[in-house]
Amino acid sequence: MRLFHLEWKKINKRPYLYAIMGMAAFSLFVAMLFMLMPKEEMELSQIDPVWGNITTLVSCVTFAEFAVFGAVLNARTVLEDYIGKQVLLLFSYPIRREELIRTKMAITWGLTAGGALITNLAAMLAAAVVSFIFRPLETGFGVNEALAVLLYSAGMAVMAGNIALISLWFGFWKLSVVTEIVSSLIIIIPLTNMLSASLFSSGLQGYLFLLAAVGVTLAVSAVITMKIIHRVKNMEVK
Repeated sequence: MRLFHLEWKKINKRPYLYAIMGMAAFSLFVAMLFMLMPKEEMELSQIDPVWGNITTLVSCVTFAEFAVFGAVLNARTVLEDYIGKQVLLLFSYPIRREELIRTKMAITWGLTAGGALITNLAAMLAAAVVSFIFRPLETGFGVNEALAVLLYSAGMAVMAGNIALISLWFGFWKLSVVTEIVSSLIIIIPLTNMLSASLFSSGLQGYLFLLAAVGVTLAVSAVITMKIIHRVKNMEVK
């Protein structure tokens, strides 16, 4: 816990908190835009005004935002410490390399997933309040809709953290911040399109696809994490 606390204190949290606030504002904007869109425009967009669709739309936006955020966070707070002369100072600490990199990745994963979860829940809660006051949607916000929001928010949050870790491996592979961020975009864009296309079908099929996507990204990120730890453990200082 002491190492976790020390690594947490090293992070300049202000710019990342501002970034989280900005992403939360955008997710909220998307939710309000959907909720308050005139019925005629909604019909032209071919999106049914139901809770399943707004939950999918906002959740996919939040996922994409925080997956990129997590990649940038990993690049600045993890990868940069292992590039150039920084690594000389880092490896001089009386701490096992595996423990240090594991702690760093745990912090960035938690901040990414936690930010995504809170952001998505806040945006959907605001949408529910608007629905309660103005009732712009065809159906009310009940227990089933609340459970769907919780499931989608948790699933997208976990996947955002996982994708950020996966892109970190590409950064370590080339020891390049640019490579990490570009690789995250290459992964996120098609994955977000796949998620939105599958989840808009709603129902059991959408839930199963979400759970499958979470499971696959968890498995891949677990393997990637072990590879990163192994690489850092055997990294030579030049």
